[in-house]
Amino acid sequence: MGSPSRLKQFCLDHPVDIVISSVFETDIGRQALIDLTVDLQTLLPHAPRRVLGLGTQQWLPNDGLDDPNWEALWQRLS
Repeated sequence: MGSPSRLKQFCLDHPVDIVISSVFETDIGRQALIDLTVDLQTLLPHAPRRVLGLGTQQWLPNDGLDDPNWEALWQRLS
């Protein structure tokens, strides 16, 4: 899709079921996916809520998300 803005527009134009997932993202990539997820939930309030597939931090240690505040993240996404 290219940029996040194009993906957001595509999701607004087409009724798709969205799953956000990661393979090997760095701190920056994971944060971008989290931000995208929050934006899409705001843009598409009636879309199904799916589990984030971002449990990859053990493969890239010491990248800045070793001890995140998961409770705050959960509250932000719910």
